[in-house]
Amino acid sequence: MALKREEALKVITERIAWLVTLCEFRGAIHLLDGHTIAHELFCRILNEVYDLNLVVTDRIKANFPAIDLGDEEKKRSFQVTAEKGTDKIQATLEKYMKHDLQKIYGKIQVVIIGDKQGSYKSLTLPSGLSFSSDDDIISFKDLIKIIEALGTDKLERIAEIVRSEIKTDDLEGKLFLHTSVHNERRDYWPGGEDTRMSYIAELTGDSIVIYPAMPYLDRFAAGGPIEPLRCITPTYCAFDWNFPALDFKLLNGSVENPS
Repeated sequence: MALKREEALKVITERIAWLVTLCEFRGAIHLLDGHTIAHELFCRILNEVYDLNLVVTDRIKANFPAIDLGDEEKKRSFQVTAEKGTDKIQATLEKYMKHDLQKIYGKIQVVIIGDKQGSYKSLTLPSGLSFSSDDDIISFKDLIKIIEALGTDKLERIAEIVRSEIKTDDLEGKLFLHTSVHNERRDYWPGGEDTRMSYIAELTGDSIVIYPAMPYLDRFAAGGPIEPLRCITPTYCAFDWNFPALDFKLLNGSVENPS
């Protein structure tokens, strides 16, 4: 029995951790298809964890407000997001109440694809909404703890869901790169994303080629149009650029046969 639980937890943690990392890095360059794929996965997982009948709300209506998953009968709903900031949570709760979704779906919780931020003390709850930042904001680590406490049968069913949805053995090797200028958070820059330097990495044979990219300069090189820029910035420059601080994470694409 212990071996079954251990194997199931290994599949669940390793493959979801891979998805979390994928969403983190693709989200940094505004490629959000991984987040959409995650909705389907978490819908199936949360149904098993909480004995719900959640559906992906975008199937009900395109661009459904506030939530990604909902169960009208059992009055539960979830937003699944990689954005962990207070502003994101605040906007979600306000939109949930604005559209009177509490009358249809009751309880709302937020699943963070990754880690939570340290505190949500500045979060202001809309009137009439029951929500606890401690219990209703669920990080990847929180979810794993909840899953770990389940019975072996449920663990094995969740492992099968994860195994069927995340086929890491079939994935081609990919390289994701994120750079941090001056070791600062990316949100410190007051300008737009098109004026900050990013770096693109490509696999070329046995080599990794890294080259810079900036949308504003690409438009300039193509003949425009371009807009005036501000120079009152932390770097006293209209652009956010520097040599990158590289933080390498090596992802093993094989879960069953790690090297």
